[in-house]
Amino acid sequence: MTHKRGFGSALLAGAVMSAMMSGLFTTAAAQSIQRTEKPDTRLHLRSLDYAVTYTAERTKIAPSNCGCFWLNGGSGDVAATLYRGLGIAGNLTLNHASNITPGVNLSQFILMAGPRYTFDSSRWTERGFAKKHATYLFGEWLLGGVHAYNSVFPSSAGTTPSASAFSMQLGGGANMDLKKGWGLRLLELDYVRTTLPNNGSNSQNDLRIGFGVSYHQKTATH
Repeated sequence: MTHKRGFGSALLAGAVMSAMMSGLFTTAAAQSIQRTEKPDTRLHLRSLDYAVTYTAERTKIAPSNCGCFWLNGGSGDVAATLYRGLGIAGNLTLNHASNITPGVNLSQFILMAGPRYTFDSSRWTERGFAKKHATYLFGEWLLGGVHAYNSVFPSSAGTTPSASAFSMQLGGGANMDLKKGWGLRLLELDYVRTTLPNNGSNSQNDLRIGFGVSYHQKTATH
């Protein structure tokens, strides 16, 4: 009898142990699946960003090495993030300067588009001045065209009041969300190159500074 009871106890202990091991293996397998599950890498719209900024662009009168002046105006841009911070952006800038030389003004608008990378920098600022607000850094390279008017440009016929040319913008900036998607474009710095005729190198290498308001919209597929 004692032998049978011992055998039964052993069977019971074995069954309990088997159930426990089965549960452990099931839990481990589930955790392993969770750990190896790959993040969503599909290409789709994750967020949209808009901004309207005041801009100041430093340029100079060619072909001299001096005669620097500032174009003042505004920019509007929109960007779509598609994959791990990568996306596309478009920018429209209008600016103007008066009396760059006696009686000569300059107005221009620039339209460009190209790739943008956006990085969530909140973990760097969450303990500082923006601890309650999300912050984002972005860098971009845009290509397009410029049209300048109400000025004087050299041409084969002498001079002309307007001209169009290639333009490029390389730079980036920082956004900070405030409430319900609305925020600030804290700062934007860009190198802007245009190829307007100027009776010299026929190129302009400018520094543009901007700041303004922004809006960050997460999409349903984010």
